[in-house]
Amino acid sequence: MSTLTDEQRDQIPRLVRTALPYLRMPRGSTIEDVSVAVSDTGPVGVQAYFGTHLDPDTDDGEGVLIEFGKRVGKCYELAGRALLTWEPLRSSRIVHGTISRGGTPRIGHAWLEVDSVLIWEPITAMLHHAETWRKWAGAWDEATYDRPTLLRHIANSHGYGRWHESRYP
Repeated sequence: MSTLTDEQRDQIPRLVRTALPYLRMPRGSTIEDVSVAVSDTGPVGVQAYFGTHLDPDTDDGEGVLIEFGKRVGKCYELAGRALLTWEPLRSSRIVHGTISRGGTPRIGHAWLEVDSVLIWEPITAMLHHAETWRKWAGAWDEATYDRPTLLRHIANSHGYGRWHESRYP
């Protein structure tokens, strides 16, 4: 990781303050305990698992995380489970859309839009400023669902989506 740019450094306090109400943190934690990630290739983000990334096959009660490689391809499920199980997200919406970075082929993806200010990206489990992440990911919204609509679709399809037609895989 390289040195932070001034722009990245300036984004951190605002992002953490905005994300704090949505984070699952141990009692007694403070804003200084929030894990902030900045990389050469991505936007500033705050780690936020919402309990959806625990591996049921290896979870010993301590919260064993699903390995990153096992999360790839599960964006619809992880985003849907987070919206359904983490109460502070109840007013959020799940977005089914597409992403494409740096000339890569456009692919289907799901993420959470948290109060229109933040995006929760389920594969990396990171909260980002919505505008910054959308630009970085080349995100295009195709369909959005609130909690009641998500529940109806899951009940009817027995899956987490995608439930709309798209010309992208």
